[in-house]
Parts: sequence; structure tokens; C-alpha cells
Amino acid sequence: MANNARLYPYSLAEAQRQNEVEQWLDSPVCRFDAPLWPQEKLDMALHGTPIANLINQVQLEASGADISSTSLANDVRGFDKEATVRDVVATYVFPNTLAILRVTGAQLKMALERSAAYFHPLSDGRLEIAEDFLRPKIAHYNYDFFYGLEYVFDLDRPVGDRVVRMERNAKPI
Repeated sequence: MANNARLYPYSLAEAQRQNEVEQWLDSPVCRFDAPLWPQEKLDMALHGTPIANLINQVQLEASGADISSTSLANDVRGFDKEATVRDVVATYVFPNTLAILRVTGAQLKMALERSAAYFHPLSDGRLEIAEDFLRPKIAHYNYDFFYGLEYVFDLDRPVGDRVVRMERNAKPI
């Protein structure tokens, strides 16, 4: 017992601090009209997701930028109607700093082309996730969701040449 005199891993002060952190993590930060839950990865990439839209809207509000891009982790928690700090941390796991970049249309197209490479068309017309995003490790986080521009992919075209339209405010980029 002398070598293991401390059976409880926390002092009283440490336990109190841990309780404070847990309470803070469970504190509400906002309310939604409906829960925002993740869908299947391919469905979110094809049709967008309210979770990525929310993150992009927050980034646009905070940055004043014209266009926003975000990605989601391989595993995304999502939000109940009342979102807590814990939900935010579990849904957007990247500790990145928000950055504002000035990019050219060609640079933006390259970023969109990377996301367009996420899709692998099958001969029967169905789509699946491309091997590059699944092996050697799963990397759904490399698919970016863009907000503030309209774009169209032609998935019948070869990878690297799938972006066929990019517009902002109905003007070509």
C-alpha cells in the first residue's frame, strides 16, 4: 500500500476542476429548429449537409470572406436541437485556425477538382467513394464542402477535369 498510497487519481481540487470542465462542456451554446445529424458520407458529399453549411456560415460570419470551405471528420457527432460545447467539439474536431486566403479562379478550381475526385462512377450509373479516399487509410476529411459559390461536377469526365461550372452571384469564376 505504501507504493500506491494515492488510490484516487485526483485531489479534491482536481476533481472539482474536472466537474467544472464537464459542466462547461455540457452547457448549451445554441438551439436549432431540428436536430442536425450526419448522413451517409456519399450522400453528404453529393447533396451537401446542414452540418457543413452551419460551419461554413459561421466561418463566413467570422471572417467576412466571400466563400467558405470546410471538411468534416471521418466520424461526426452532429447536433441535437440544443447544442452544447461538447457537441461542437465532437462535431468539428479540427483545431485549425480560421484563415482567410485570396485565391485565383484556377486555385479554387483545383480545390473543387480534389473534392470531385471523391466520387467514383460505376458502370451501372451508381456512385461510390473513390479508393484514394478509403486507402491506405480512410480520409473522408479530404472532401471539402464549399459555401458561397455555385459549381457543377460532371462525374463522367476524368478526374482532374470534372468541374464544368463555377459561379458566384450568377457570374462565372
